[in-house]
Amino acid sequence: MRRVFFAVDGEREIWRNDPEPGYWALVHVNEDGAAAKLVQRILSGTSEEAIEFQVCGGEFRRMHTHARESGKPLEALKRSGYEGKLQGTWALAKDMKCCGVVVLVDTDRSKPRSRWQELSSVRECAQRAGHEMARWTALGEATRCFEAWVLGSAESIHEALGGPPCSLPPSLESQQDPKALLEQYLSQEGRQRLPASQMYAEICARARVKEMATRCPVSFAPFVEEVIERLGPSFGLDSSAA
Repeated sequence: MRRVFFAVDGEREIWRNDPEPGYWALVHVNEDGAAAKLVQRILSGTSEEAIEFQVCGGEFRRMHTHARESGKPLEALKRSGYEGKLQGTWALAKDMKCCGVVVLVDTDRSKPRSRWQELSSVRECAQRAGHEMARWTALGEATRCFEAWVLGSAESIHEALGGPPCSLPPSLESQQDPKALLEQYLSQEGRQRLPASQMYAEICARARVKEMATRCPVSFAPFVEEVIERLGPSFGLDSSAA
């Protein structure tokens, strides 16, 4: 089975089960958390069959450190910032024989799409230099945080966890605290009680990609295009469907 490397901002995106506090080791395989489920839904939407893959990866901000701890003697790992993190991510992904990479960050307090633009610039330079993994790297930046995307598939919250339907605000990407809003919905009476990471994964496994792209046009719609264009060919999919 093919393997995809995930480098993300938060543990709730990659872990299926909440890790111990302070534990952020690399995920080796088979952690089918929310980000992986979401990417599977995106790819499966352009295929006649469900797309499956093994998962490995970890926290993006520590990729530079992880690569060093793995004994990588790469000159590139001496670099700082996004370049160092991406180089570390690519080195580990290549070692783990991954066919593609997903880097997913949150906007937090930055200007929307600014972090994506910085990452994209590093990726483009690496591609021009002939870097093997850069071509197969999909970049995503969730406006505010990943929870805004989860809210974009509000119907899936009810389908996955029961309870009442969710009434969404007019613009998800303009919400100041999507995480608090999602936690409010998840705590409503009648919801199935699960660890947070597992709830995220269950919701994303049922994600309605088209509705999410409509409700989060600034950040999620471009991510869908990135995933199809960058990862689709490894699964025999037409990247022009993006």
